[in-house]
Amino acid sequence: MWGLSSDTWIAIGAIATIITAAGTLAAAVAAAVAARGSQKAAEGQLIAVLVTEFEQMDKAISEITGWRDSDATSRQSMAQFLHPYRRRLAYYFQKVYLLHKNGSIADGVLRAVVSEGQAALYLATEPLEHRQNPQYDSSSFKFYARKYGLDRVREGWKP
Repeated sequence: MWGLSSDTWIAIGAIATIITAAGTLAAAVAAAVAARGSQKAAEGQLIAVLVTEFEQMDKAISEITGWRDSDATSRQSMAQFLHPYRRRLAYYFQKVYLLHKNGSIADGVLRAVVSEGQAALYLATEPLEHRQNPQYDSSSFKFYARKYGLDRVREGWKP
């Protein structure tokens, strides 16, 4: 055909295959770069949402901090009053824990949305959690204690 030998056509076919493979590789690399950019953008958006959510819990944080810093007698009488604040705080930390557990957020994102001090505040609520439900799921408390190298708060009970 067109006066070319079969070897020439094989060479042309091989060159075309190499060019196609190179184009496919370039497209794959571009897709990977775009996907990574999308992932970073999604992580950034998630960080912003979670940080804003935490900042909006100022009343809960204030009440829980006051409870944590009070004496044992005051703590016992305040437990029921603090229930809605504890629940709001627990919801945030459990949500972040579950996002991390299922691989939706990496360690870097975790540390961006939960500081060591915030984790310590959450761990301080474990006695309240235990009083509300002695059969509670302690996995998120164990996770934050391990991740941040903190001690769990125990006040005469065994988790």
